[in-house]
Amino acid sequence: MQLVFDLKTIVIGTVVAVVGYHGYQYMFGELEGKSVSKLIQLYGSSQPTRRMVIKRRAVSIYTAGRDFEVVDRALDSISPAEQALAVTIFRERQDRRVTEKLIGMLRDDERGAMVKEELAATMAEFKVTEAIPRLIELTDVREQQGVRAAAHSALKVLTGAGGQVKLGEATRQSWANLWEDKLKKKLLREARDRKRK
Repeated sequence: MQLVFDLKTIVIGTVVAVVGYHGYQYMFGELEGKSVSKLIQLYGSSQPTRRMVIKRRAVSIYTAGRDFEVVDRALDSISPAEQALAVTIFRERQDRRVTEKLIGMLRDDERGAMVKEELAATMAEFKVTEAIPRLIELTDVREQQGVRAAAHSALKVLTGAGGQVKLGEATRQSWANLWEDKLKKKLLREARDRKRK
């Protein structure tokens, strides 16, 4: 097979390379060399599509020893977007040092929907069974759909109840009944058994 480079092919290849480079620099160039602190600030003021890239970058460069305090402070930010990113960073990097603080945040009714969604996912990831009663509350129809879905998913993971409860109008009551009738006793028994070992 012979590779033929004519002028047209060379010009098209050069144009694609230049446009690709400048497109990358336009979208992501300012992210290079940024600290987690700067990325968190940038995340709060960015558009949703750009946030995905910033989130991936912040998670990938987070170092527990260097960035813990910065991300911990972001949990107290006035920006729900920054709070949500901080929760995501701790969850995806499996940094459980703030679990108690996250449980407290989950109990706060004033948190934004995106923060509640991330907190629910984190409770499931960290296997925080003490969050189950609050997660049941978050499946109420008064909550935004994303929050309800995240809480429902977290409950399925934490309880192992899988398909026993469907997401719908009566989800909260169904979870509450299942919790009181079966799951609470089962999880308490399992916790006692683990302590004995």
